[in-house]
Amino acid sequence: MIWNGFNCKSFECLNGRKLNRDCVHCFDLVNGYENQRFVKSKGKNDFLVDDVLQLGNDGIRIGFDIGIGSGSFAAVMSERNVTMITSTLNVNGPFNEFIAARGIFPVYLSLDHRFPFVQSSI
Repeated sequence: MIWNGFNCKSFECLNGRKLNRDCVHCFDLVNGYENQRFVKSKGKNDFLVDDVLQLGNDGIRIGFDIGIGSGSFAAVMSERNVTMITSTLNVNGPFNEFIAARGIFPVYLSLDHRFPFVQSSI
């Protein structure tokens, strides 16, 4: 992990902080809710990965996760044999490095970059 530029220098420190409203204990994959996120619903407005996959009639093979977080959505989709690419910002923590450690491909882009994908016409 590259800890330069961050106040915390360990995951224990990051787990003790509320980095943003969606990232409370988001680096705790053992004891926190993060490993159940997008698998079990916490409320009526939550969506689950299996619901997303049903929208594509089980034909979803590649996905792009854009957001600030520890890559839980991408990790759960990968467990269901969907190739995932994710883009996040290292805001108050090494999110991209953590996502890479989970086996997900992070795209290091800032907000003013274009996505490196070409749209093909059929």
